[in-house]
Amino acid sequence: MKSIIRITLRALTLAVALTSAPVVLAEDITVSDDIAADTHWRNTNTYFLDGFVYVLSGATLHIEAGTVIKGLGAPTTGESAS
Repeated sequence: MKSIIRITLRALTLAVALTSAPVVLAEDITVSDDIAADTHWRNTNTYFLDGFVYVLSGATLHIEAGTVIKGLGAPTTGESAS
């Protein structure tokens, strides 16, 4: 009987741990300024480049695997890559 209670308690503890994980909401982020400081882009977000965006000397852009990066079809900066 004690072993059944232990197994049940372990299963209940695991269920609570799995359901109490933090929820990460995805964001759409528009980037139009150059990157001048170390920056981390997460794979939970979608990044939209508004015109040319440069990583300046001394800065590092970390991009997680699976991160979605898109260019705006009509940049508000007036720049065109075509």
